[in-house]
Amino acid sequence: MQESNISLENTKLNENTLVLRINVAFAEDDLSDEAKKQFDFHHEILRTFRFFAEHVLSNKQLSPVGRHLACTALEQNHINAKLVLNYVASHPEITSPMNALPHPLVLCGLPRSGTTLLYNLLACDLNCRAPLYSEMAQPIPPLARSDNMGQVQRNNALQGFREMFANLGLGDCLQNMRASHPQYAIEEDQYIFHHAGYSWSHVLLSPPDDNELLHWSSTDINKSFIYDYHKTFIQMLNSIDAPNSHWL
Repeated sequence: MQESNISLENTKLNENTLVLRINVAFAEDDLSDEAKKQFDFHHEILRTFRFFAEHVLSNKQLSPVGRHLACTALEQNHINAKLVLNYVASHPEITSPMNALPHPLVLCGLPRSGTTLLYNLLACDLNCRAPLYSEMAQPIPPLARSDNMGQVQRNNALQGFREMFANLGLGDCLQNMRASHPQYAIEEDQYIFHHAGYSWSHVLLSPPDDNELLHWSSTDINKSFIYDYHKTFIQMLNSIDAPNSHWL
């Protein structure tokens, strides 16, 4: 893993320099043999992360901080995927027929078309279940919504993300992000796709003259592994805290 020492002119740290990452490496040494055997799509997940990293990090227009954030996000999402697959592989009851998923309500729409507002409104139905942002950002161990102590501990652990933005001098940027996309306890399940290596925001970070990520993302070819992982993730949550009616 390569690193670069960058001046801290706009950060809130006391040190003279902050080590920013300029590259990321992916491996499966910490993915259990049982998980590899049970979820053969792990190969596709690894290949997708490497594919995205190759194209995003080849963008010479990325700022040092932007490159650091891209490396950090790609690595953490791959770690989350491996944690989930290891957990599910060690709990066979999760994928048993006894843990059948209720039929979901699926919303589809273009960005800025109102689907987020509709999603948030539908999530108010107490009989349905929408994924929490916290359980997608820190999925292991899965927690029931009624586990108040566990939820508090997980939310406290997620403070590291906000602190990283503040330390990088991006506090105002985070506020602007929340202005256009308010943060609630529930969140759209696109973040589950990030675990499988697919992130539309990273597609936008590829070099201007590089259309490979855009082309890959715009076709349905070889995308079944993303939905396989998504189903596995929801099955894990369902085994701990199932909805009364349906998943959103």
